[in-house]
Amino acid sequence: MRQLLLLAALAVALAACDATSPSDPAALVGRWTVAEVTTSDWVVSRIDQPVPNLSGPTEGALAVTGAAERTLGAVATAGRTSARFAARNAPSGTMPNPSLRLTMGPWSSDATLDLDYGLSTQPGEIYAATLPPGTALFTYENGRLTVPEIELLEQSGTGGTVRVGGTLEVPVLQLRAGAETLTRTSVSTPDIPHALVFRSDGSVLREDTHQTKTGRWEASDGEGAMTFDGFTTRFRFAVEDGGLRLTYDYETETEVLEGVESGLFAEPGSIESARSQSVHAYRAGR
Repeated sequence: MRQLLLLAALAVALAACDATSPSDPAALVGRWTVAEVTTSDWVVSRIDQPVPNLSGPTEGALAVTGAAERTLGAVATAGRTSARFAARNAPSGTMPNPSLRLTMGPWSSDATLDLDYGLSTQPGEIYAATLPPGTALFTYENGRLTVPEIELLEQSGTGGTVRVGGTLEVPVLQLRAGAETLTRTSVSTPDIPHALVFRSDGSVLREDTHQTKTGRWEASDGEGAMTFDGFTTRFRFAVEDGGLRLTYDYETETEVLEGVESGLFAEPGSIESARSQSVHAYRAGR
């Protein structure tokens, strides 16, 4: 009898341990609110070549003068035919303090400067310029992104103008032939915060400020899938220290490798493969 009780106690203890395993599907059940998202990109190059590390710290700035006075010190995206630069944060308390984005190309030779004040009482301002076809809006060489000074006109008809120009220096990353290399990592909070509610009956809710969607989920041994509106997304998961981590892996299709090469300023036809990973960190509850 004593032996049976010991065996029963051992079985209960093992079950309890199993239920709290980071990869046990039962650990997913509950409400999880997104905290941050980490996105990473890797490539394999056919040749040795240097490429810009656009997620690294930059030096220098693009100066915005005229109707708006700011500096652009961050590279949001860039490639051979288009680029988007973002403003450095102004000192706390500086007013007005709009977010600012400069988008250049890829259609003909267009440049757009967007000032978003984020206030319903003060709408944003858009400045734009269309230069003669073939005009180089920016150049890249050995870690230096240079924008020759250009003038942009305010689009609401006020007649206001701004001038933009300068150079940003970014770190250079060396790709080695045949070796997979991490080319970019970024950490952010989602533009639209959301929560996932996993239920033990196999249903899952995705809640954000705009809507709530109901789907289905299944999981086993640290891997799972969610289906919303007939579209299924697979993920890896781990529940540890009161938090949930969902990892999504994406293989880049061969047909779009040309775009990857452009974004890296890599030699045409030199990128053999590419992949991305998105890690979503959630906290328990609201």
